Amino acid sequence: MDKYITKSEQDTIDFAEEFAKNLKPGNIILLCGELRIWKN
Repeated sequence: MDKYITKSEQDTIDFAEEFAKNLKPGNIILLCGELRIWKN
């Protein structure tokens, strides 16, 4: 299992765009762990 941690909103957007390029119909994506939202 791979683990990805992003440090900013833009990091998350960039990761998602690249990740989505490799998806094919029928792929299954599993997300696990806590969803965290940090406020400054």
